[in-house]
Amino acid sequence: MIKLFTTAKCVYCVPAKAWLKEHNIEFEEVVLDTVEKIRLFVQKTGKLSVPTLELQDGKFITGFDEDVYNKLLTREVK
Repeated sequence: MIKLFTTAKCVYCVPAKAWLKEHNIEFEEVVLDTVEKIRLFVQKTGKLSVPTLELQDGKFITGFDEDVYNKLLTREVK
């Protein structure tokens, strides 16, 4: 399953979640709301930004770009 890493104040996380729901793509939201979760996120992904998607193949997409989501995620869930 795809994971979407978010934070409570992330303005780009809202449209990212909406896009996934609109396209009926199942995902697990991981809210980075503790220092420990943030530390583990950075350690795992090497990323410092959200939203970050972890795809089923282990790749990461950071940010929300509808064109990128359309290209990668519609292929990912097939």
